[in-house]
Amino acid sequence: MSDSATPQLALRVRRSCRGGAEIVHIAGDVDMSTVDILERDLLKTVATTEPPSHIVLDCSEVTFLGSCGLSLLLSVHEVALSQDTPVRIVAPQRAVRRPAQLTGFDQTLRLHDTMEDAVRLATASHLQANQRE
Repeated sequence: MSDSATPQLALRVRRSCRGGAEIVHIAGDVDMSTVDILERDLLKTVATTEPPSHIVLDCSEVTFLGSCGLSLLLSVHEVALSQDTPVRIVAPQRAVRRPAQLTGFDQTLRLHDTMEDAVRLATASHLQANQRE
């Protein structure tokens, strides 16, 4: 039996936690055929993350980000902020950064080159929020 008998998933999503941040690892194509799956997962993450925790979207393995995916990232960012849950996005590659830059969304979305930077800043913000309480 050949490997081609098993279709590859166009999108893979999994969650983890690190340093006061809920991390959503996203891999594959984010387009019209996958955006509904991602939206469900991201909104569930927003609903279950309590401030002062942060959400980090690890998009470092996203190979394509269509306009619907970019709109989803902005929408999730806004919904999370309305609940006092900041969102950081790991996006070192052109497939994610370029669409964000072309639309000007890079001025709104918090884009980071590495997971370490995103988590470090999320952890620092988390610690500052806990000290204020």
